[in-house]
Amino acid sequence: MKRLNLAAFASLALALFGLLALSARADTVFLKDGSVIHGKIAKVTDGKLTVTTDFAGELAIKQDHVASFETDEPVYLKTKENSTVLGKVECQEGGVAVAGSGGNYRASIADIKSSWRKTGEDPELLALKRHWALEISTDISGKSGNSTGFAGAVGAVATLVTPTDSLKFYASGSRAEANKARSEDTYKGGAEYNAFFSKTWSWYVSSELMQDNVKDIALRVSTLGGLGYNAVHSAKEDLQFRVGLSYRYETYDTVPATANFSSAGCNFAVVHRLDISSWAVMKNSLSYVPSFKDTANYVIDHDSNFTLPFGGSKSWSMRFGVTNEYVSIPVSKAKRLDTTYYVRLVLNML
Repeated sequence: MKRLNLAAFASLALALFGLLALSARADTVFLKDGSVIHGKIAKVTDGKLTVTTDFAGELAIKQDHVASFETDEPVYLKTKENSTVLGKVECQEGGVAVAGSGGNYRASIADIKSSWRKTGEDPELLALKRHWALEISTDISGKSGNSTGFAGAVGAVATLVTPTDSLKFYASGSRAEANKARSEDTYKGGAEYNAFFSKTWSWYVSSELMQDNVKDIALRVSTLGGLGYNAVHSAKEDLQFRVGLSYRYETYDTVPATANFSSAGCNFAVVHRLDISSWAVMKNSLSYVPSFKDTANYVIDHDSNFTLPFGGSKSWSMRFGVTNEYVSIPVSKAKRLDTTYYVRLVLNML
């Protein structure tokens, strides 16, 4: 019986020792409201401290809610003056202290620009690395019975994004028929580059080729370029106002033949993106492109959409949206306003 009690005591002591050792190896975050969080601090960047915990997984805490923190092993700490030190972080009233090889270093929480593990990489340098993202979308529907028809669209968008610029290539095609009569037969492709040369200003250039067989447009070439004012530019939201010059060239498939259209012009646009949450994104765009040859000849394009994850997957999502194209002087018997409502299945491949 004594042996059993001794064995139980030894097991309990080892368990307690293990728990103490684990807690001793944990990083600690002290919040201004008095809360204390134990875990592993992954990084500090973009005004947020990210800590991984056993009870809640990964937590992103706003930096201005943090009173102080400490680490169980050396980490890199960079201040807003871009001074970087490697060492264990210790709590200090009003901020932190780092015991580095060059001596003790002190900083307030507000002065910390970023922090990362010794085996990690500077978040700023990591964000500057270019990375491609590829998105493929499709929506298909059919009908039979009292009437027969088919409607479908496919599209692909490849983007290369950094904090200082973005490059986008895109292509799409859509076709719709009802009782053997085409109501839509459109194909387009283009590229756009947007470069930020300050916190609020950028320049952009884009070009698009389009064919619309229902509207008798054999080819439309649209080229835009100008300046953008970034009213909001963050990881969560972008709001950009654009103004610049344009060039539009159109040829037509009409009988009798219609003279080609070619004219320089100007362009005005608003582009907006909002990450409502980690899984929901809303995008809006509106552009107005009048020509210099005839200011009454203009094109207005609009697109609003909302993207949600599909089936609990990070790769698949559903997109609900509406597009409007208004052509002030349409070709042949085409209507001025063309509105499309769509629901699309989207695959993010990278």
